[in-house]
Amino acid sequence: MEFLFAPCIRYNQYSRTEIMKTVLIIDHDIEELEALMDICRLGLGTFTILSSQDETCANTNLSKKRIDVAICSSQFPDTEEWELLTRLTRRFPYIPFIGISASGSIAEKTAKNIGISCLFTRPVDSGELVRQIDELSELSSTG
Repeated sequence: MEFLFAPCIRYNQYSRTEIMKTVLIIDHDIEELEALMDICRLGLGTFTILSSQDETCANTNLSKKRIDVAICSSQFPDTEEWELLTRLTRRFPYIPFIGISASGSIAEKTAKNIGISCLFTRPVDSGELVRQIDELSELSSTG
């Protein structure tokens, strides 16, 4: 299942070319997915927000769309914790990934080793999440 909110457009001040930042949220739990989408929608008015509930949809979005930042849950059914996120960060190393854990079961150093740019534990501090998304989107090499 994929949700899409219409993008707001901002322009490069030098060339007046359109710059649209896109965030992909990956979570199998629909309630958590919707909560993260609400945080992003309210805090990131100039961003397009996409979502994926499984690895297939996530891979499709990451492969076919310009994603500036991806947010991914650490736990998915039938996988070890961090397994999906590890696969995605290895397949798409040029996209900054934010990992979200329910248990805080990974050290910051280990997170960096598997390619996670930023780590949060639930409940997520919405202000800090928005700040990190904005910061990482500026560093993204996809756009």
